[in-house]
Amino acid sequence: MLDLDNTLIDRDAAFRRWATSYVQTLGGSETDLRWLVEADRDGYEPREQLAAAIGRRFGLRETDAVLVELRLGMVDRIEMDPTVFESLDRARSAGWSLVVVTNGTVSQQEHKLRATGLDRHLDGWVISEGVGLRKPDPRIFMAACQLIGSQELVTSSWMIGDAAVHDVHGAQAVGAGGIWLHRGRRWPAEMDPPDHVASSFAGAVDVVLRSA
Repeated sequence: MLDLDNTLIDRDAAFRRWATSYVQTLGGSETDLRWLVEADRDGYEPREQLAAAIGRRFGLRETDAVLVELRLGMVDRIEMDPTVFESLDRARSAGWSLVVVTNGTVSQQEHKLRATGLDRHLDGWVISEGVGLRKPDPRIFMAACQLIGSQELVTSSWMIGDAAVHDVHGAQAVGAGGIWLHRGRRWPAEMDPPDHVASSFAGAVDVVLRSA
């Protein structure tokens, strides 16, 4: 099982590229850009609320267009790391089934998967809006395993992601292994540790392949 944002794609870099262009279009400043990046909260701020906040910040009366930009405009700024595709293919060649488990809207997350070409390297995906469940709810990880055959597969599966709670602990709660992409951060001291820590997606896949 695989997280999407900041795991398979560098979502933060894409958002910053989009935000830089968007703030310039609105005639904003570097201060406005820093505000927007912080207000995004690593993608965890609900898009509707962020669109409303942008509207207030820049005096925009209509925020529907802002919401569309937030959900779709960033996708055009995604720059894929070739090693991600190579690692996905290595895992599939070794017999692993690959399912993305991601929070978000179906339209936005499927647009990312198809626009980047990731969809052609996966066995499927489970998106929170589509199943009415959000990570770290254990049932969303069970749904991912059901997608490829049986919920019983969960205890022999791995979850690779950058979120300590949503990805790693959510998956560990149902018996899956959790591999944390640290992205230069320290694991929260108050939390039980992940099964493995990796500095890159390719490194995380190496852990999975060695476990077989």
